[in-house]
Amino acid sequence: MVRRQLHNRQPEIFVQYKNTEIFRADYNRIFPCKSAKEIRVNLREPTLCANKPIIKMPKRLLKYKNYDVHSITTVSGERKNANIATWVMPTQLGGGMLAVALYKIDYTIELVRESGLLNVNLLARDQTALIARLGRKSGRETDKFKCLPHALDERGCPYLSEAVGYAQCRVVRSVDGGDHEVFICEVLKQTVLNPDKEVLTNDFLLAKGLVRA
Repeated sequence: MVRRQLHNRQPEIFVQYKNTEIFRADYNRIFPCKSAKEIRVNLREPTLCANKPIIKMPKRLLKYKNYDVHSITTVSGERKNANIATWVMPTQLGGGMLAVALYKIDYTIELVRESGLLNVNLLARDQTALIARLGRKSGRETDKFKCLPHALDERGCPYLSEAVGYAQCRVVRSVDGGDHEVFICEVLKQTVLNPDKEVLTNDFLLAKGLVRA
């Protein structure tokens, strides 16, 4: 690895690969200094390389994956909430079981742990406004269902009536998944509400600039 200090004080870092100097901008760490004259460089924000073409490093493997976008709606007593979730997958042929990953500090996970009830709503492309409304605000501080089209199932658990549809679920068990907890859920019922709508995906949100890569 080659360290350089350009005259404009912009420190650059290159990786030597097959006699080609490649700008290394895909790492979020600080390299240790070899001397007091060297500058510690944080590579989260790439800098421009003077007199050198920037060759982007390949993105990490899992960045190539696309995901459907869901809202997890839940209820516990008089409290209810909705969030945004992409890490949802079937774990049984026929769709009888789902794995749902929820962020550990989210209000939604608190209610799911208490009641074991949730609905997995498959969002449609015309629901992109819900990303900010349900994914960037806490249900502890605001009523996310105010002016949001929804209904209640026979358990009193909300579902989004303008989604493509929803899967009514009951938590069977959960496992630790790092900064998320993974809930293994029995699917009690699947309901298609709007069959003509297109499914919202993470790639669609990226193309519209609504989420960051």
